[in-house]
Formats: sequence, C-alpha cells, structure tokens
Amino acid sequence: MALRTYKESDGTEWRVWRVVADSIGFSTLDEPYREGWLCFERTDGSDRRRLSLTQVPDEWEVLDDGRLEALRQLAEPAMRRWTPTGVDTGSMGRDRGPAR
Repeated sequence: MALRTYKESDGTEWRVWRVVADSIGFSTLDEPYREGWLCFERTDGSDRRRLSLTQVPDEWEVLDDGRLEALRQLAEPAMRRWTPTGVDTGSMGRDRGPAR
C-alpha cells in the first residue's frame, strides 16, 4: 500500500492512499467507485474525502504536493462508517489506510 503525506499551502497536513473495494462492498458502490478510489484524510482526522480512480493519474504516488492538493479539491466528502464494535469501515475496501 502506498501512503503519501503532504501539506497544502496553509500548512494543513493530509494522508492519501488507494482503496480497492472488496467483493462484499462492491455491489453497494456507485459505478465510478467500483474500480477503487483515493482516500484523502486530514492527519487530525477532521476531514476525509474520496476521489474515483477514474479521475486519478496512474502515477499519483509521485505527484508533487500541489498536484495532490488539486486532486483533493476534486474529491467529494466521505463519511466514516462505524459498526457496533466501533471498527471504521468507511473505506469499504481491503486497503483501509493507516492503522490507528
């Protein structure tokens, strides 16, 4: 899993990683997200966004901070989904991002 961290011009720090839907979550996803998405999360946890991989260049892992920020601005807000056990299932994919 590639995990990138970058800062936007105001100093806000973001983590970015690729999410791939598992077979269970696949059927519940909107069409653009069935191939996966990039998850953008503020390092303080106050914001999370997602952008369909159909809108992401293959080499996103090596883009400079400004280009990653431009992609984040295209991304839509993503809600975290909590189960009764308190497990974060917001990514609905095999790659759930950084451990907490």
